[in-house]
Amino acid sequence: MQSEAAEVSAMPGSMVTARHERLKREGWFNRNLLFFNEACIKRFGELKYPHRAHEMFTYVNLKEFLTAGFDYRYGPDGGSMDAELVKANISEGCDESVIVMVDGFFNEQLSNTDAFGQSLTVTPLDKALADQKVKDHMLKNVENEKDVFAVLNGAFLQGGLLLTIESGASKKPPLQILHVSTGATGATGSDSATGSVERPVMTTPRLFISVGEKGEIDIVEKYISAADGCFVNSVTDIILAYKAQAGYSRIQMEPSSVWHFSKTLVIQKKESRLAVLDASSGGRFLRSSFEVHLKGEGAEFNLDAVSVLKNAEQAHNFVTVRH
Repeated sequence: MQSEAAEVSAMPGSMVTARHERLKREGWFNRNLLFFNEACIKRFGELKYPHRAHEMFTYVNLKEFLTAGFDYRYGPDGGSMDAELVKANISEGCDESVIVMVDGFFNEQLSNTDAFGQSLTVTPLDKALADQKVKDHMLKNVENEKDVFAVLNGAFLQGGLLLTIESGASKKPPLQILHVSTGATGATGSDSATGSVERPVMTTPRLFISVGEKGEIDIVEKYISAADGCFVNSVTDIILAYKAQAGYSRIQMEPSSVWHFSKTLVIQKKESRLAVLDASSGGRFLRSSFEVHLKGEGAEFNLDAVSVLKNAEQAHNFVTVRH
Protein backbone atom coordinates (compact mmCIF):
# COMPACT_ATOMS: atom_id res chain seq x y z
CA MET A 1 0.00 0.00 0.00
CA GLN A 2 1.27 3.46 -0.86
CA SER A 3 2.33 5.43 2.24
CA GLU A 4 0.51 8.66 3.07
CA ALA A 5 3.75 10.63 2.64
CA ALA A 6 3.95 9.29 -0.92
CA GLU A 7 0.30 10.13 -1.47
CA VAL A 8 0.86 13.69 -0.28
CA SER A 9 3.72 14.00 -2.75
CA ALA A 10 1.64 12.56 -5.59
CA MET A 11 -1.58 14.46 -5.01
CA PRO A 12 -1.26 16.99 -2.14
CA GLY A 13 -4.30 18.99 -3.20
CA SER A 14 -6.68 16.04 -3.06
CA MET A 15 -5.25 15.03 0.33
CA VAL A 16 -6.13 18.46 1.70
CA THR A 17 -9.67 18.22 0.37
CA ALA A 18 -10.07 14.70 1.79
CA ARG A 19 -8.93 15.81 5.25
CA HIS A 20 -11.31 18.76 5.13
CA GLU A 21 -14.22 16.44 4.37
CA ARG A 22 -13.19 14.06 7.15
CA LEU A 23 -12.96 16.85 9.74
CA LYS A 24 -16.33 18.17 8.60
CA ARG A 25 -17.89 14.75 9.18
CA GLU A 26 -16.32 14.65 12.63
CA GLY A 27 -17.89 18.01 13.53
CA TRP A 28 -14.49 19.65 13.98
CA PHE A 29 -15.37 23.03 12.45
CA ASN A 30 -16.94 26.02 14.18
CA ARG A 31 -20.49 25.93 12.83
CA ASN A 32 -20.63 29.74 12.64
CA LEU A 33 -17.57 29.74 10.35
CA LEU A 34 -18.44 26.65 8.31
CA PHE A 35 -19.86 28.62 5.38
CA PHE A 36 -16.53 30.44 5.14
CA ASN A 37 -14.51 27.21 5.49
CA GLU A 38 -16.52 25.69 2.65
CA ALA A 39 -16.11 28.73 0.40
CA CYS A 40 -12.36 28.56 0.97
CA ILE A 41 -11.97 24.83 0.32
CA LYS A 42 -13.92 25.30 -2.91
CA ARG A 43 -11.54 28.09 -3.91
CA PHE A 44 -8.59 25.88 -2.95
CA GLY A 45 -9.86 23.28 -5.40
CA GLU A 46 -9.87 25.93 -8.13
CA LEU A 47 -6.39 27.28 -7.36
CA LYS A 48 -4.59 24.09 -6.28
CA TYR A 49 -1.01 24.15 -5.00
CA PRO A 50 1.14 26.38 -7.22
CA HIS A 51 3.97 25.29 -9.51
CA ARG A 52 7.17 27.23 -10.20
CA ALA A 53 5.64 28.97 -13.21
CA HIS A 54 3.16 30.75 -10.92
CA GLU A 55 4.13 34.42 -10.57
CA MET A 56 3.86 34.34 -6.77
CA PHE A 57 6.08 31.26 -6.47
CA THR A 58 8.69 31.63 -9.20
CA TYR A 59 11.53 31.48 -6.67
CA VAL A 60 9.79 29.25 -4.14
CA ASN A 61 10.40 25.49 -4.09
CA LEU A 62 7.50 23.86 -2.24
CA LYS A 63 8.58 20.24 -2.67
CA GLU A 64 9.76 19.78 0.92
CA PHE A 65 6.69 21.54 2.26
CA LEU A 66 4.26 19.41 0.27
CA THR A 67 5.79 16.17 1.55
CA ALA A 68 5.80 17.26 5.21
CA GLY A 69 2.26 16.01 5.84
CA PHE A 70 1.01 18.75 8.17
CA ASP A 71 -2.08 17.96 10.18
CA TYR A 72 -4.92 20.46 9.98
CA ARG A 73 -5.72 20.60 13.66
CA TYR A 74 -4.97 22.85 16.60
CA GLY A 75 -2.80 22.32 19.62
CA PRO A 76 -4.07 22.81 23.17
CA ASP A 77 -6.39 25.73 23.83
CA GLY A 78 -5.19 28.82 25.65
CA GLY A 79 -6.00 27.36 29.06
CA SER A 80 -2.88 25.21 28.94
CA MET A 81 -0.57 28.05 27.91
CA ASP A 82 2.47 28.91 30.03
CA ALA A 83 1.62 32.34 31.42
CA GLU A 84 5.29 33.05 32.19
CA LEU A 85 6.24 32.53 28.53
CA VAL A 86 3.57 35.03 27.53
CA LYS A 87 4.64 37.52 30.19
CA ALA A 88 8.27 37.33 29.07
CA ASN A 89 7.25 38.29 25.52
CA ILE A 90 5.01 41.25 26.28
CA SER A 91 6.74 44.43 25.20
CA GLU A 92 7.54 47.15 27.70
CA GLY A 93 4.58 49.45 28.19
CA CYS A 94 2.06 46.98 26.73
CA ASP A 95 0.85 45.33 29.93
CA GLU A 96 -2.58 46.91 29.42
CA SER A 97 -2.54 46.89 25.63
CA VAL A 98 -1.95 43.26 24.66
CA ILE A 99 -4.00 40.60 22.90
CA VAL A 100 -2.78 37.00 23.17
CA MET A 101 -3.59 34.37 20.55
CA VAL A 102 -2.64 30.75 21.27
CA ASP A 103 -2.65 28.36 18.31
CA GLY A 104 -4.98 30.74 16.51
CA PHE A 105 -7.42 31.17 19.40
CA PHE A 106 -8.03 34.32 21.45
CA ASN A 107 -6.98 33.89 25.08
CA GLU A 108 -9.00 36.43 27.01
CA GLN A 109 -7.43 35.54 30.37
CA LEU A 110 -3.92 36.43 29.20
CA SER A 111 -5.03 39.55 27.30
CA ASN A 112 -5.55 43.07 28.61
CA THR A 113 -6.75 46.06 26.57
CA ASP A 114 -7.69 48.41 29.43
CA ALA A 115 -5.44 51.16 28.01
CA PHE A 116 -7.83 51.61 25.08
CA GLY A 117 -11.05 51.96 27.05
CA GLN A 118 -14.02 52.11 24.66
CA SER A 119 -11.93 53.08 21.62
CA LEU A 120 -11.08 49.43 20.83
CA THR A 121 -13.60 46.63 20.38
CA VAL A 122 -12.43 43.01 20.30
CA THR A 123 -14.90 40.59 18.73
CA PRO A 124 -14.40 36.87 18.01
CA LEU A 125 -14.58 36.41 14.26
CA ASP A 126 -17.39 33.83 14.39
CA LYS A 127 -19.57 36.47 16.08
CA ALA A 128 -18.30 39.33 13.91
CA LEU A 129 -19.50 37.53 10.78
CA ALA A 130 -23.06 38.16 11.92
CA ASP A 131 -22.41 41.67 10.54
CA GLN A 132 -23.32 41.40 6.86
CA LYS A 133 -20.65 43.93 5.84
CA VAL A 134 -17.90 41.84 7.44
CA LYS A 135 -19.31 38.66 5.95
CA ASP A 136 -19.56 40.16 2.45
CA HIS A 137 -16.01 41.53 2.65
CA MET A 138 -14.51 38.17 3.57
CA LEU A 139 -16.50 36.19 0.99
CA LYS A 140 -15.59 38.67 -1.74
CA ASN A 141 -11.93 38.29 -0.80
CA VAL A 142 -12.22 34.51 -1.18
CA GLU A 143 -13.64 34.88 -4.68
CA ASN A 144 -10.75 37.14 -5.71
CA GLU A 145 -7.97 35.45 -3.73
CA LYS A 146 -5.02 34.14 -5.76
CA ASP A 147 -2.77 33.17 -2.85
CA VAL A 148 -3.56 29.53 -2.18
CA PHE A 149 -2.15 29.63 1.35
CA ALA A 150 -4.47 32.48 2.35
CA VAL A 151 -7.32 30.29 1.08
CA LEU A 152 -5.92 27.34 3.05
CA ASN A 153 -6.01 29.50 6.18
CA GLY A 154 -9.72 30.12 5.68
CA ALA A 155 -10.49 26.50 4.83
CA PHE A 156 -9.34 25.34 8.28
CA LEU A 157 -10.12 28.48 10.28
CA GLN A 158 -11.66 28.00 13.72
CA GLY A 159 -10.76 31.17 15.61
CA GLY A 160 -9.79 34.71 14.65
CA LEU A 161 -10.66 38.22 15.82
CA LEU A 162 -12.18 41.45 14.54
CA LEU A 163 -10.45 44.49 16.03
CA THR A 164 -12.35 47.76 15.58
CA ILE A 165 -10.72 51.11 16.35
CA GLU A 166 -13.40 53.77 16.58
CA SER A 167 -13.46 56.90 14.43
CA GLY A 168 -11.41 59.76 15.84
CA ALA A 169 -9.55 57.51 18.30
CA SER A 170 -6.31 59.13 19.44
CA LYS A 171 -3.05 57.24 19.50
CA LYS A 172 -2.61 55.15 22.66
CA PRO A 173 0.28 52.91 23.69
CA PRO A 174 1.03 50.39 20.91
CA LEU A 175 -1.37 47.47 20.76
CA GLN A 176 0.65 44.27 20.91
CA ILE A 177 -0.84 41.12 19.41
CA LEU A 178 1.16 38.16 20.65
CA HIS A 179 0.75 34.93 18.68
CA VAL A 180 1.99 31.80 20.45
CA SER A 181 2.26 28.42 18.73
CA THR A 182 2.46 25.48 21.10
CA GLY A 183 3.94 23.26 18.41
CA ALA A 184 1.61 20.45 19.47
CA THR A 185 1.61 17.40 17.23
CA GLY A 186 -1.46 16.18 15.43
CA ALA A 187 -2.79 12.86 14.30
CA THR A 188 -0.44 9.93 13.82
CA GLY A 189 0.30 8.91 10.24
CA SER A 190 2.62 6.42 8.60
CA ASP A 191 5.82 6.76 6.66
CA SER A 192 7.48 3.95 4.74
CA ALA A 193 10.94 4.88 6.00
CA THR A 194 10.31 5.69 9.66
CA GLY A 195 7.08 3.89 10.48
CA SER A 196 4.60 5.70 12.72
CA VAL A 197 5.07 9.48 12.85
CA GLU A 198 3.23 12.37 14.45
CA ARG A 199 2.55 15.10 11.96
CA PRO A 200 3.34 18.70 12.92
CA VAL A 201 0.31 20.96 13.21
CA MET A 202 -0.73 23.87 11.01
CA THR A 203 -2.30 26.77 12.91
CA THR A 204 -4.30 29.51 11.19
CA PRO A 205 -4.15 32.87 13.03
CA ARG A 206 -6.55 35.37 11.48
CA LEU A 207 -7.17 39.04 12.24
CA PHE A 208 -9.50 41.62 10.75
CA ILE A 209 -8.42 45.14 11.75
CA SER A 210 -10.69 48.09 10.99
CA VAL A 211 -9.63 51.67 11.79
CA GLY A 212 -12.39 54.28 11.66
CA GLU A 213 -12.25 57.74 10.10
CA LYS A 214 -9.38 59.85 11.48
CA GLY A 215 -8.56 57.10 13.97
CA GLU A 216 -4.93 56.48 14.94
CA ILE A 217 -3.21 53.34 16.23
CA ASP A 218 0.12 51.53 16.29
CA ILE A 219 -0.04 47.73 16.16
CA VAL A 220 2.76 45.24 16.78
CA GLU A 221 2.14 41.60 15.86
CA LYS A 222 4.72 39.25 17.35
CA TYR A 223 4.98 35.53 16.60
CA ILE A 224 6.71 33.09 18.93
CA SER A 225 6.66 29.31 19.25
CA ALA A 226 7.06 27.06 22.27
CA ALA A 227 8.25 24.14 20.13
CA ASP A 228 9.89 23.24 16.83
CA GLY A 229 8.57 22.21 13.46
CA CYS A 230 5.08 23.70 13.30
CA PHE A 231 3.51 25.52 10.35
CA VAL A 232 2.04 28.97 11.04
CA ASN A 233 -0.25 30.11 8.22
CA SER A 234 -1.58 33.57 9.09
CA VAL A 235 -3.85 36.11 7.42
CA THR A 236 -4.44 39.73 8.47
CA ASP A 237 -6.88 42.16 6.87
CA ILE A 238 -6.34 45.87 7.53
CA ILE A 239 -8.93 48.44 6.47
CA LEU A 240 -8.24 52.15 6.98
CA ALA A 241 -11.12 54.60 6.62
CA TYR A 242 -10.84 58.24 5.51
CA LYS A 243 -7.77 59.95 7.08
CA ALA A 244 -7.07 56.99 9.38
CA GLN A 245 -3.42 56.51 10.34
CA ALA A 246 -1.73 53.33 11.51
CA GLY A 247 1.66 51.86 12.12
CA TYR A 248 1.86 48.10 11.72
CA SER A 249 4.89 46.03 12.70
CA ARG A 250 5.00 42.30 12.06
CA ILE A 251 7.78 40.53 13.98
CA GLN A 252 8.52 36.81 13.55
CA MET A 253 10.73 35.34 16.31
CA GLU A 254 10.10 31.59 16.02
CA PRO A 255 12.67 28.75 15.97
CA SER A 256 14.64 28.05 12.80
CA SER A 257 12.63 24.86 12.20
CA VAL A 258 9.29 26.65 11.80
CA TRP A 259 7.44 27.14 8.52
CA HIS A 260 5.69 30.51 8.47
CA PHE A 261 3.53 31.88 5.65
CA SER A 262 1.58 35.13 5.98
CA LYS A 263 -0.84 37.15 3.86
CA THR A 264 -1.65 40.78 4.65
CA LEU A 265 -4.50 42.41 2.75
CA VAL A 266 -4.65 46.20 3.03
CA ILE A 267 -7.49 48.47 1.89
CA GLN A 268 -6.94 52.20 2.30
CA LYS A 269 -9.45 54.97 1.76
CA LYS A 270 -8.78 58.61 0.87
CA GLU A 271 -5.87 60.32 2.70
CA SER A 272 -5.20 57.34 4.97
CA ARG A 273 -1.65 56.46 6.03
CA LEU A 274 -0.11 53.07 6.78
CA ALA A 275 3.54 52.40 7.66
CA VAL A 276 4.54 48.72 7.78
CA LEU A 277 7.63 47.02 9.17
CA ASP A 278 7.98 43.30 8.38
CA ALA A 279 10.85 41.75 10.37
CA SER A 280 11.91 38.13 10.82
CA SER A 281 14.70 36.42 12.71
CA GLY A 282 14.87 33.42 10.41
CA GLY A 283 13.09 30.13 9.93
CA ARG A 284 13.03 26.99 7.89
CA PHE A 285 10.87 28.71 5.31
CA LEU A 286 9.28 32.17 5.61
CA ARG A 287 6.95 33.77 3.11
CA SER A 288 5.27 37.18 3.41
CA SER A 289 2.67 38.35 0.92
CA PHE A 290 1.26 41.89 0.91
CA GLU A 291 -1.70 42.90 -1.25
CA VAL A 292 -2.44 46.62 -0.98
CA HIS A 293 -5.38 48.51 -2.49
CA LEU A 294 -5.16 52.33 -2.42
CA LYS A 295 -8.79 53.31 -2.89
CA GLY A 296 -8.66 57.09 -2.68
CA GLU A 297 -6.53 60.13 -3.47
CA GLY A 298 -3.74 60.83 -1.03
CA ALA A 299 -3.66 57.31 0.41
CA GLU A 300 -0.09 56.48 1.41
CA PHE A 301 1.51 53.08 2.05
CA ASN A 302 5.09 52.48 3.16
CA LEU A 303 6.73 49.08 3.64
CA ASP A 304 10.11 48.26 5.16
CA ALA A 305 11.24 44.65 5.51
CA VAL A 306 14.27 42.95 7.02
CA SER A 307 15.18 39.28 7.54
CA VAL A 308 18.15 37.93 9.46
CA LEU A 309 18.95 34.49 8.01
CA LYS A 310 21.62 31.85 8.48
CA ASN A 311 22.60 28.59 6.79
CA ALA A 312 19.70 27.19 4.74
CA GLU A 313 16.99 29.50 6.12
CA GLN A 314 14.80 31.21 3.54
CA ALA A 315 12.61 34.32 3.47
CA HIS A 316 10.46 35.31 0.49
CA ASN A 317 8.43 38.48 0.00
CA PHE A 318 5.73 39.12 -2.59
CA VAL A 319 4.17 42.60 -2.75
CA THR A 320 1.34 43.90 -4.93
CA VAL A 321 0.11 47.51 -4.72
CA ARG A 322 -2.97 48.51 -6.70
CA HIS A 323 -3.79 52.18 -7.19
